[in-house]
Amino acid sequence: MGAMGPRSPHRMWLLLATPLILITLLIMSWFHWLPGGWFLRNLVEAPAHRAERLRLEHRADRLDEFQRQAGDESPGQVVFLGSSTIEFFPLDTCFPDKPVVNRGIGEEPVRDLRARLRVSIPAKPASVVIYSGAVDFHTHGAPPEALTAEFHALLQALRRLAPGTPICILAILPGRNLTDSQVADLARANTALREAAEAGGQTFLDTSRPPIVTATGCLAASHSKDDWHLNGRGYEVLASWLRDLPGPASLPLR
Repeated sequence: MGAMGPRSPHRMWLLLATPLILITLLIMSWFHWLPGGWFLRNLVEAPAHRAERLRLEHRADRLDEFQRQAGDESPGQVVFLGSSTIEFFPLDTCFPDKPVVNRGIGEEPVRDLRARLRVSIPAKPASVVIYSGAVDFHTHGAPPEALTAEFHALLQALRRLAPGTPICILAILPGRNLTDSQVADLARANTALREAAEAGGQTFLDTSRPPIVTATGCLAASHSKDDWHLNGRGYEVLASWLRDLPGPASLPLR
């Protein structure tokens, strides 16, 4: 057999360019400039790492949104702070024509909420409504003592940032399918939150009652959209409880 002739320039170009093209396509897909990024990430990223990355990306997006809104907010706002139960709260629907602002970020523990207070609190708020601790308790298994310490630190930071501002703390809601032991643990955690609120002269709203919560201490399916979050009916009830709550924290909502 005779020796092979030299490769054509066109074929050589293809051999050199093909890996570069593939790498470019993979990079564009990874950063969502092309479809397929989720599939690629799942091949190389553990589910827990991916969930945390998505949480942090969402948190960063929300903080950017808060900063953009800061220049448009007037004094006298009622600030709703907390995790996904606050983020999903349809404030404009539940409190029409009231000066409310949503500063909720899903999947956020108390410590992360404390770290972003300066970005989240507008100048001279009328009051602050806080729903936090659900992630610490339900996801991270924080005991009541740890929750109490985190809330004391949160309230201290908030009082330094907005001195004299009335504060209302909402009790942690249960899930739909808690065991009797989990219900008892949640009751102890909410007692700790109540004590932390009252120690600082703040208002506490107990949400562990019908119709949002069943007689067995679980989240009512009729007032929730999934195992952990309220639906529209649930938020309407929560809003009515806030309006009826005595004290200065809820006065601007009436």
